[in-house]
Amino acid sequence: MKLIYTLLASGTVFFILCWLLVRYSRENTLTFFDRPKNVKGFLLVFYLSLVALLIYDFFVHKHDHIHMGNAPEFYAVYGFVSCVALIFIAKVLRLAIKRNEDYYEKK
Repeated sequence: MKLIYTLLASGTVFFILCWLLVRYSRENTLTFFDRPKNVKGFLLVFYLSLVALLIYDFFVHKHDHIHMGNAPEFYAVYGFVSCVALIFIAKVLRLAIKRNEDYYEKK
């Protein structure tokens, strides 16, 4: 059961499915994700698995080294906040390292 939880939580299953569906489609035909019906179905399965993981997390007994790690949905919130923080840090860094358009081709 932990293996299934780990695979779903890491997104490995969805990555493999996407890769297989795109890999085996022909170049001249519509791919799996070109059809709106398939995209809606895929997103439905994706969101249902997210909800299932959120519900499953309430029933899993955790053995964590930090006290906050035992809180429900701690790592989901931690990951979301970290991702948002990385975006803001990247915006600030962009201001520091941004160059003019003709930086490499000075006329």
